[in-house]
Amino acid sequence: MGEAQAGGTELSRQSPTTAPGADGPPWRTTAARVLVVLPAYNEEQGLGVLLRRLDQSMHEDGFPYQIIVVDDGSRDATARIAADHARHMPIQVERHEVNQGLGATIRDGLRVAVSLARDEDVIVVMDADNTHTPGLIRNMIRVVREGADVVIASRYQSGSYIRGVPLHRKLLSLGARFLFPARCTPSQARRTRRRTSD
Repeated sequence: MGEAQAGGTELSRQSPTTAPGADGPPWRTTAARVLVVLPAYNEEQGLGVLLRRLDQSMHEDGFPYQIIVVDDGSRDATARIAADHARHMPIQVERHEVNQGLGATIRDGLRVAVSLARDEDVIVVMDADNTHTPGLIRNMIRVVREGADVVIASRYQSGSYIRGVPLHRKLLSLGARFLFPARCTPSQARRTRRRTSD
């Protein structure tokens, strides 16, 4: 082809893809990191499997993540299993020397998570016994990105089901529902928001 004539218009053709290392378009926000809090008490049977499932799920979904395991004075190998997995994945292990109960363990895990979180990060609380499905985290994060501050996944909602929980624990949970109607919910995801006081 000949040279462009004077006064002609030359169109620039650029690839719409973002080159590696480029900043990207101005409206794109930093990817949210998922901080997973796992309160654990004598969970040596299920914890290792759960940690590996979490790592695989976060890898497949492309989420950067950090796991906080709070060992509530376990007498089994819970802390050692968490420490062993921390050599291969981002895990911070916190430990209570004596058992303080689930409430205190979740509280301490949330305190650590909030201290590590940025404004766009999402904090997830799960049981450490491998009865929750890590693959559902992506759905919860989508709802948070759509504007929710807190997302609760409950096994008691219509259409839900319980899998991997022994019969005696199902019966115990059912009995607790009748004794304590204001029940605790198993998995939660929440957006971190920092508040400043005047």
